[in-house]
Amino acid sequence: MHNRIYIIGNSASGKTSLAKKLSRILKIKNYDLDDFYWQKKFTKKRSREEIEKLVKKATHKKKWIIEGVYSSCVTCSLDKADLIVWLDYPAHIITWRLLKRQIKRKEKISSTIDFLHYALDYYKKPTHKHHDRNESTRHKHKTIVENYPAEIVHIMNNNELKEFLKKISRKTNCN
Repeated sequence: MHNRIYIIGNSASGKTSLAKKLSRILKIKNYDLDDFYWQKKFTKKRSREEIEKLVKKATHKKKWIIEGVYSSCVTCSLDKADLIVWLDYPAHIITWRLLKRQIKRKEKISSTIDFLHYALDYYKKPTHKHHDRNESTRHKHKTIVENYPAEIVHIMNNNELKEFLKKISRKTNCN
């Protein structure tokens, strides 16, 4: 059974939803890297030192589920995971999910367009103002799953997600 699960993926790929479901099934506390990264949600960032301290505190526990993809947080926690789940949905699914989310939150059209631009950079060399690297985040995630010794689950559609959750539930019920 897995005790330290790390969930990666694009914005609107379902990381938070999956973390909450796994948390309920496995009875393991889940953490959202947004809560470590932002002192005030999406407006005031924490220092790198503060972020690393919070992540290390969570990952020193025997059991945890972490979801998110901030580079500074990934490096100090990913190597402790015994399962990495990569939610790798196609761009049209992410676009639809983001639009629904932004409408539900009653976000301004300008911030919605900006967020879509940010999320779509996941699949290509980034052009968004918040990206300062020269490779796509998707490529970085691919490299992560190819190079980490943890078990990897690569989910590309809802049917694969349902099967994964069934498998986890069956394992949990057998123990």
